Amino acid sequence: MLRKIKPYIEVLPALLATLILFWGGIFYGVFQSFGMLPIVGEPRLTFGIYFEVIRSKWFLDSLLFTLKIAGFSTFLSSLFAMIFLTLLFMYNDKKIRISVYQKAFAMPMLIPYLVSGYLISVLFRQSGWLSSIMQNLGLIREIWDFPVLTNEKNGYSIILTYVWKTSPFIVLMSYPVMMRVQNRWLEVAKVFGAYKFEFFSGVALPLMLPSFISSLFIIFAYIFSSFEVPYLLGVTHPKTLSVLSYEIYSKGELYMRPYVMVINVLISSISIVTGIFVYYINKKHISKNQRGWT
Repeated sequence: MLRKIKPYIEVLPALLATLILFWGGIFYGVFQSFGMLPIVGEPRLTFGIYFEVIRSKWFLDSLLFTLKIAGFSTFLSSLFAMIFLTLLFMYNDKKIRISVYQKAFAMPMLIPYLVSGYLISVLFRQSGWLSSIMQNLGLIREIWDFPVLTNEKNGYSIILTYVWKTSPFIVLMSYPVMMRVQNRWLEVAKVFGAYKFEFFSGVALPLMLPSFISSLFIIFAYIFSSFEVPYLLGVTHPKTLSVLSYEIYSKGELYMRPYVMVINVLISSISIVTGIFVYYINKKHISKNQRGWT
């Protein structure tokens, strides 16, 4: 009997530490969002902070800006990933060293997001490398003639950083499924007169769609709650929800702590709702044969 429960006893300290530190912190933050903060006065349970935050202009501006960044980044990443997957499928033969292209496309995943944001800043800001090169080539008279692409209100550089970083992730999530289909069924399809692109659009694409959609949710949820790139490449207004939460928290005013926790809870809630929506799509709108392998 002791031998059977010994493994569970051995992992119990790590499990307790995870429950106390991780879930304890989450529950404590949720309680704070409802006004349960004894250090600033008498604790009381209230939904007023949520209503106050949701109706405030500064929150709505940050929410719309965050949705814009996450939505456009996810859409463009999916577009570039689909183009690259199509090219990989169409030209994956013995004459082309396709593995070289795979490794080159996956290289951005090796670079941390903070470093990626810094590289984009160095390349595309008005005093950066690209503007200096264009000035030396005579394409622009002064570096200030170069368009403002970083630290501006539309978030172009933020979107560019996320597209560059997340497109390879979508490809790597979907590519194994695509190659598995190609190796098994492509030759059979050719016997029946199907062209390669027809096989890709009619067979390979529907089968890899679940993993493709799942990867889109992963990157949308990450971008929606990400901090470092918007903080480095963003502006004072508008700012993403994560940057807004950090700046309110960093001011050190304890009475604003519940507002920070409300923003964090809303960020998590939106990500969870998005995940449920994606799960519903995979379950209801993709046939059983497309969801898995028999």
